[in-house]
Amino acid sequence: MFKRIAVDVRSLANPHSGIGRYTQRLLEQLTEIVKNSDCEWFFYSDRPITSLFDNLSHVTKRDFSRHNKVFSLIRSQIVFAHWANIDSIDVFWSPRHHLPLFLDPDINTVVTIHDMVWWTHPATMKAANLMLERVLMPASLNKASRIIAVSNATKNEISQVYPQHVGKITVVHEAADSPVEMISPDYSAPYFLFVGAFEPRKNLDNILAAIEKAAMLVPEHFVFIGGAGWGIDLQVMVNELADSVRSRCHIIGNVSEETLHSHYVGATAQIMVSLSEGFGLPALEAMQHGTPVIVSNRSAFPEVVGEGGIYVDPHNVKEISAAIVELSSDKGYRDRLGKLALLESEKFSWGKAARETRQLLVEDYR
Repeated sequence: MFKRIAVDVRSLANPHSGIGRYTQRLLEQLTEIVKNSDCEWFFYSDRPITSLFDNLSHVTKRDFSRHNKVFSLIRSQIVFAHWANIDSIDVFWSPRHHLPLFLDPDINTVVTIHDMVWWTHPATMKAANLMLERVLMPASLNKASRIIAVSNATKNEISQVYPQHVGKITVVHEAADSPVEMISPDYSAPYFLFVGAFEPRKNLDNILAAIEKAAMLVPEHFVFIGGAGWGIDLQVMVNELADSVRSRCHIIGNVSEETLHSHYVGATAQIMVSLSEGFGLPALEAMQHGTPVIVSNRSAFPEVVGEGGIYVDPHNVKEISAAIVELSSDKGYRDRLGKLALLESEKFSWGKAARETRQLLVEDYR
């Protein structure tokens, strides 16, 4: 049966974010899968859409000029529903937690939930974003025909808060890009790597405390890749470290995909000890390059990392520090862990995620 599928692609405007990368990678796979089949795609956004999909005849793009965030949020709720009626949409998919609540009830709806941080760790969120999740997520889950959770951990959290929706939830794991041959960056010393937004949930205060504790025992530098989030100033935090430690910390901000993956290749290990993660994509990306990871012993990490990393209590600086020292000093263990990380990463692929997502988008719910 022919399907006309609309997608909220606003997250493509921020390709460095986890949801932005998730949306782009899945759409690249999905539009390829259905290129010669009976699906037509409609991409809706509040700003000009990336040119990645310009040459696809079965993709129609619609956007409007974004004036400010609040106005855009309200307008998209109304405009997306209007466009869906004009385009005779059969299925609307939001990869970013919230559905347009004014959609015609005859349109099937699918929403992806990446995490429940607003419920598990509300203090780590901006007040405005917290309020948005508290208002729009329950309404979106009520409206959704199907709910995609990116991990079993996320599914379990949704089920705890909204048990009435358990029957609508399907787990479709995220993935990481297929690794290509990369040359590691030319640093004067080996390094540990952090990748993620600089915000409270990423537990950077404890990471820095662990670095300061381990620094006298390891030769590595410490590289931070990511964008400024909110609530913390990473440069100020680094400046407060002892001189001998501060000089070994390098904040390089957002980088290209190629540069990011070259850093994964060269790292002794990646450190990702977040207080909560719905999936933990940077950990999987590192693992795909055979790079071991130091991760939290909670959320989705055990599900994603398996035997490919060292688990620590994210609140325990001593444990984080000990893991840094162990991976730095024991090359044999590090190499064994790297091989296990590579094996664990092979469980996930964007192709598999796209096929499972497509099944949810094209199935008949009535």
